[in-house]
Amino acid sequence: MKRVLWKISTLFAIFALPLSVAHAADPGKTNYVSIIGGSSGGSWYLVAAGQANVIKKHVPGVDATAQPGGGAENIIRVAKKEVVFGMTMSDNAFFADKGAREYRKKYPEIRAIMGGHDNPMKLIVRTDSGINSVADLKGKKVGMGYPGSAQAITTADLMESMGLRPDQDFKAQWLTPKEVAEALQDGTIDAGFIYIADPTGLIIELASRTPIKFIPLDLGKALAGKPYWYKTKVPGGTYKGIDEDYVTQGANVILITHKDTDPELVYQVTKALFEHVDEVGETHPAGKEWNLQNATRGVTIPFHPGAERYLKEKGVR
Repeated sequence: MKRVLWKISTLFAIFALPLSVAHAADPGKTNYVSIIGGSSGGSWYLVAAGQANVIKKHVPGVDATAQPGGGAENIIRVAKKEVVFGMTMSDNAFFADKGAREYRKKYPEIRAIMGGHDNPMKLIVRTDSGINSVADLKGKKVGMGYPGSAQAITTADLMESMGLRPDQDFKAQWLTPKEVAEALQDGTIDAGFIYIADPTGLIIELASRTPIKFIPLDLGKALAGKPYWYKTKVPGGTYKGIDEDYVTQGANVILITHKDTDPELVYQVTKALFEHVDEVGETHPAGKEWNLQNATRGVTIPFHPGAERYLKEKGVR
């Protein structure tokens, strides 16, 4: 696991694009900010695009755009002030704060803005694969996630917790969710993880072309001693051929920023995103989960003062 995480962490730096932490816009000037999400076309990216649209529309003097990224890498980019806002997973934030797992140092400058949508893990195989359990993955090619992404980190951790080590007990393939779906369809991998919100067009399209099934995880082992993960489900009928509820591991997506980001800007952004959550949901159904009910779910790091102010006004904090 440590070797795999070291490989992943060495790739974080390749995405650096210097930017400064944003401040509230001066009258007559436009403040340009970015929200870094996940892989292009995935749920994170689409939700980030919805959030950017809301900010542009409802926060005067601010123009926002979405950027592709990866959950673990996003924390580092926000900490370096390369982007103003970023999405990450609850477990990534937990370990970044402690300087553990995939993080070789602590990132105490990261602050939470809000909790958002649930990310259920899906372990997918073709129905003709002969694979029926996690144990059957020994020696197989398994799509894990692309380097630096929340999926790559989580799937490596998850598999080790269930007794299988990447590149030792099975052949880890570091692919984007889109590449995982394509490789399953083409038969170039035996199994693949997709760790994004449901429903996702990637699995809908895959299931329409190739008979698939979801493999159950050993949740007793997977969740033991991991307060940042929880049991969740994909409702039966969400995807073709998956008629029963699929009970699986889940974690929450959260929006973060740097502690130095202007409190007034963060307050106005927080207010706009919560009060126009239906508009966020126009780009992906998961956007509707970024509501006050889920505002603190999975958040283990301190809230930014600007976000804290709004949440206190609403009685959430």
